[in-house]
Parts: sequence; structure tokens; C-alpha cells
Amino acid sequence: MPRNNATVTGRNLRIIWAATLLGSIAIYFLYAQHLTASDVSAFVGQYPGWTTAVFFAVCVIRGLVLIPGTPFLAAGILLFREEPWFLFGVFMASIALVSWLLYRLSGWLGLAAWFEQRHPEKTARMRQRLEGPYGQWFIALWAFAPVAPTDLACYVAGSVKLPVRKFLPALLAGEAVICGIYIFLLQYI
Repeated sequence: MPRNNATVTGRNLRIIWAATLLGSIAIYFLYAQHLTASDVSAFVGQYPGWTTAVFFAVCVIRGLVLIPGTPFLAAGILLFREEPWFLFGVFMASIALVSWLLYRLSGWLGLAAWFEQRHPEKTARMRQRLEGPYGQWFIALWAFAPVAPTDLACYVAGSVKLPVRKFLPALLAGEAVICGIYIFLLQYI
């Protein structure tokens, strides 16, 4: 049976995505000692006048390659010590953009079809949970939990085709709480 262009494109995108993630994970483990708050802050601080734009771009790239955000938020606290609300806005904007992109990326990569084909029962159960009456609370708590990878919530929500109007506000609510706690507590340490 010949493959159509959409199938080949989806497969190629999945290969590129997997290679990028594996490469990012390898780089993260090889250079983790350089992803400290002070190193990230020093890097971003090299661009006076562009500090906010560079910090935002670094946070978006960080999210797209699935590197944990806590060291970057701590770097932001060092950079924007006198402006915690500004940092909160910039960091939340980067989370909103990355979350939306990862949500969309799951569709572009064909992850929904892939999950449906390989794990139909689990996918149906996850869809039922997310679309149920407590689905938004589930996402908000997932985003709030420091040990749960928020990026995975984006992929899952996109894969089960949860409406973005339900997914994104819940995710941002959970992230806002945890980021607010970090920003407003860590600035005094």
C-alpha cells in the first residue's frame, strides 16, 4: 500500500522531533552544570537593552526542547530582582507560547493518531478524564506540581484534542501559582 504525503511528512516530523529531543536531553546532561541560575543570568545579561527579549527567547527555546524551567526562572529572579511582576508576566508569556506550540505540535506530528493506534484504551481514558467535569482541575494541578512535566500535559491535551480554550487557561492557572510562589519567595533568598 503506497504511503500518502501526509503520512510521510508526519513520520519525518516525528523523526526530527525525536532527534531534537534526544539531542537536547544529551546536551542537558552534558552541560547541566552550565544551566544554573547564575550562568543563565550572566548569559542573558550580556545583552543590555535586549535583556527582556533574550530572556523571553531563551525561555521559549528552553520549553521547546523540554528543559526544566526552574533554573531559568531563578535566573530571571536574578535579572529582574526589582521587577517581580514584570518577570512574572514575561515568564508566563513564554509558558503560554510554549504550551500552545507544544499543544499544536502534537497535532502536526500526528501524535493523536499514533497514540490512538498504539494505546486506544489509555487514550480514551485520558480523553474522558480531561473532558470530564474535573478535567481543567486535573490540568491545573498537573501544571502546579513541580515534579510533573508540564510539557507532557501540553502533548497529551493536544493528542486527545482537548479544546485549547479549556486546556490553556487551566494550565496557565496552575503555572501562575507555582511561578508566583517561586518568584515572590525566592527573591528574598
